Amino acid sequence: MKEADWVHFACHGIQDALNPANSGLCLANGRCLKISDIITLSRPHGGLAFIFACQTAKG
Repeated sequence: MKEADWVHFACHGIQDALNPANSGLCLANGRCLKISDIITLSRPHGGLAFIFACQTAKG
């Protein structure tokens, strides 16, 4: 994600209503890419992220 111009996720998502930064995308092997991890990435050239996951429109 650090070097790509576009990122596309089509996966399951989880939402933590009490702590939104803990919400994220469910990845392989039970791993989760949390919002708190994504916002720390340096993206100097911007780009496009397309996220299609359950619970992404919830809340």
